[in-house]
Amino acid sequence: MRLKWKKWSAPAAEPVLVQIAGKQWWLHNEASSQDLLREIWIMQCYRPRIGLPQQGRLLDLGANTGMAAAWFAQQYPGWQLTCVEPDPANAGLLQRNLSGNGLAARLLQAAVATESGTKWIAASAAGALNKTFDQPGTDQAVQTLNINDLLQQPWSLVKMDIEGAEWPILEHMIHTGSFTASPYWVMELHQPEQHSHTLQALRQAFAAKGYTIETASGLWHFYLPEKPH
Repeated sequence: MRLKWKKWSAPAAEPVLVQIAGKQWWLHNEASSQDLLREIWIMQCYRPRIGLPQQGRLLDLGANTGMAAAWFAQQYPGWQLTCVEPDPANAGLLQRNLSGNGLAARLLQAAVATESGTKWIAASAAGALNKTFDQPGTDQAVQTLNINDLLQQPWSLVKMDIEGAEWPILEHMIHTGSFTASPYWVMELHQPEQHSHTLQALRQAFAAKGYTIETASGLWHFYLPEKPH
């Protein structure tokens, strides 16, 4: 695996085009984009701990510009992809990347939340990979989708990386039991030391349903045992 990019010294207004696994991908011109490339494509941080079916469905919560979705599409070409991304700049590049590389994914430009409605995002003040909702100075309204509405249908794997907005959603999922809609979850949990009670409840809820729990490369994997063939 080779990743090609110019040396980036500072964020720029225009995105850059890089080559990923033989495909061309538009990314924000930020060092954090390089970090994501390394984590996803070189370290393969999202690689499942068990075998998954070749025909399945991915729900990507916090899809950003689509690097994780692209990795899953390469590993599981028979999967249907649904990408949820609230930030307009990210969603624009995501759509460009999906269509430009022939990936038939469904894109929902929205934020996941405990209820449908509207949130505000600091589109002009925050970095492209780290947005904060409903804080002073926010200036961009985005649609929100109820997590339980998304989980009314089954998913082969749910990936969640929503920059710290996950904790009330996880509490909601624990209370309703909706997490059982997928046999495999991989999440980045931000500042877990500040949410120890919720994290403990989350681990207990998954374990009670028979999920194995592992942590690696800053990610949490919750998965049911692989079914025998």
